[in-house]
Amino acid sequence: MAGSLLLGKSGDPSNLSLLSGSYLVSSIASANPMMLSIAAGGLVYSIYRSQDKKEAFIQAGKGSIVSGAALLAGASVVGPIWLGCLAAFATAVAVRYAIDQPDGQGF
Repeated sequence: MAGSLLLGKSGDPSNLSLLSGSYLVSSIASANPMMLSIAAGGLVYSIYRSQDKKEAFIQAGKGSIVSGAALLAGASVVGPIWLGCLAAFATAVAVRYAIDQPDGQGF
């Protein structure tokens, strides 16, 4: 909730769209209706404030892909919980990098 409030006040609504897209996937996976309402409200607000509506939807899609990949990686690791958290974090970083830099340049 605090992240949505802080990003909602920033000048760039695409960051809020990215966060809301990842919240949507997490709230659906965890069946959390409170988080779902926050994510939907943040997404609607970011689309409303955005100059380029298509870019807001693209950012939300990127956030949902990263969140879904992290949830899948964390849930598929069998063993100690810290190992699942580490796999989820590494997957999120790798997928985010692959989405932002598809040609492999930079980093």
